[in-house]
Amino acid sequence: MRNKLVLIVILLFLSMNIKSYSQNKYPVTKKVKQTDTYFGQKVEDPYRWLEDDKSKDPYRNEIKECLTNLWNFEKYGLPLVNETFLIFSKNNGIQNQSVLYITKGGMDEAKVLIDPNTLSKDGTVALNDISVSNDGKYIAYTISSSGSDWNEINVMKNTGEKLSDNLKRVKFSSIAWRSDGFYYSRYDLIDEKTMLSAKNEYHKVYYHRIGTSQSEDMLIYEDNKFPLRNFTIYFTNRIN
Repeated sequence: MRNKLVLIVILLFLSMNIKSYSQNKYPVTKKVKQTDTYFGQKVEDPYRWLEDDKSKDPYRNEIKECLTNLWNFEKYGLPLVNETFLIFSKNNGIQNQSVLYITKGGMDEAKVLIDPNTLSKDGTVALNDISVSNDGKYIAYTISSSGSDWNEINVMKNTGEKLSDNLKRVKFSSIAWRSDGFYYSRYDLIDEKTMLSAKNEYHKVYYHRIGTSQSEDMLIYEDNKFPLRNFTIYFTNRIN
């Protein structure tokens, strides 16, 4: 009896939802004549014009103004707490990317650590991740360009002083600190002209020592039998 009652409730819930969906009235938009041919098959795409983000069609500015007003409030990210300092992100409301701050006291003493909005003139370079060394002296951070999966790892002191360390061809990688450096994963350094089109094979784990060039990094692990496998290092406990 109980199972039958549960079944009746479920069916009633589904019927109510189906009815509510069928009553939705979607806004009417114009259609254009747009046909593309893919492998000999013609495909109509009457709503292609909606993909033009620079369109001068009516209501675009009104929508932009509405969204700007909705999003324009101060936002804070979850803090990263260290024994001697605290790192947090803050957005004044409509900044393209949140700014990273560091403080060794109260919030009023916070200083800008990394402002990703200044990493490129066109705003296409993004700050992806940060990792603090076990002793708190160094901060490694990853950046990427134009939404790419390819990353670069840079290193700075907790004072904000940027170091010369710059690691390229990084992808699907962690930053696992140990001693005076860290483990990370990357692919072989090849011609950057084919970076976005070449096949990604032979993911490898390296160890980078702070203050040295990437060419000096020590190869820790590779598997030539399975070129499409990825390898990443994490420590269950913090070790020095």
